[in-house]
Amino acid sequence: MFLKKISFNTYQPPYPSDEAENAKIKIGDEVRVSRARNPLHHRKMFAILRMYFDNQSKYSNEDIARQILTIKAGYVDWVDGADGVKYPFAKSWAFDKMGQEDFSKMYDAIVEIISKELKITREEIEHNSKEYY
Repeated sequence: MFLKKISFNTYQPPYPSDEAENAKIKIGDEVRVSRARNPLHHRKMFAILRMYFDNQSKYSNEDIARQILTIKAGYVDWVDGADGVKYPFAKSWAFDKMGQEDFSKMYDAIVEIISKELKITREEIEHNSKEYY
């Protein structure tokens, strides 16, 4: 559930999908709040991913491209294989799996990788990805 601050001490659900969850909270209930990642930044990252995918021929689907870019950027969890070898597993981009600070750093690293692979500038990436929002 997301909450939007609308005055000094007042919050409300910004999306209709959050209304049902908000209705479950009774007056007087204590709720733990953590600052959510920026959803527009998240959307922008996926727009850049779609732009990248459409302009490359290495990867057969967008999810594979996302995972490989994430691994190249160094955002991995190491998983023990059945053979005793540790393998890199791409970290999730999900809101509940990565905070804004790490997401911003990963975003910058992935844009740098895409810039080198497609031989275009960061500005061109940001401009061209607007078509994918």
